[in-house]
Amino acid sequence: MGKNRRLANKLDRIFEGYGDYADPIEEALNKVEQEALKETEDLKARIRSLEHVIQEIQWMARRYAHGRMTYAVSQYNEAIQLAQRLGMEFRPDPIDGLVEAKDGMFDKEWFEQNKERS
Repeated sequence: MGKNRRLANKLDRIFEGYGDYADPIEEALNKVEQEALKETEDLKARIRSLEHVIQEIQWMARRYAHGRMTYAVSQYNEAIQLAQRLGMEFRPDPIDGLVEAKDGMFDKEWFEQNKERS
């Protein structure tokens, strides 16, 4: 039961003996509750849409960042790690099986071992 509904029930008990005075209060509380539910559903839909957008462009961002010797690698990896902490999942790259990007400057050993795959 929502917070607004509990409040409406309390107010119903308080105003039981006051006749028609309680009806406008209950109607107002119902309206507030319905607006809050609609806003919550709208926000959930927006979050799902944004997650879809992120998943659709993630692979392109990784391909751009992977192997670079710029800040792009760390920015990409930080963004992906944050999204993963928030519960998002990403498909690994089909070529090397990774989600994160490797830094071309600091991951030379990895690049040497995987030259033919990158």
